[in-house]
Amino acid sequence: MSITITTWNVNSLKVRQPQVLDFLKETENSILCLQELKMQEADIDAAAFKEVGYTLDAFGQKTYN
Repeated sequence: MSITITTWNVNSLKVRQPQVLDFLKETENSILCLQELKMQEADIDAAAFKEVGYTLDAFGQKTYN
């Protein structure tokens, strides 16, 4: 069994969520680490990630500074 870990500086998940979800559908990643979400956890659409087969564990902040 192999594990694939991918990292991605999304520079705003709000803007790039469709691309992230498409990426998850098209690839076989065990873990995807996203940086610079620029959102708080409550604002992340966890259901969308669950729909494509992933669970979400996030630590988000309002800003990226």
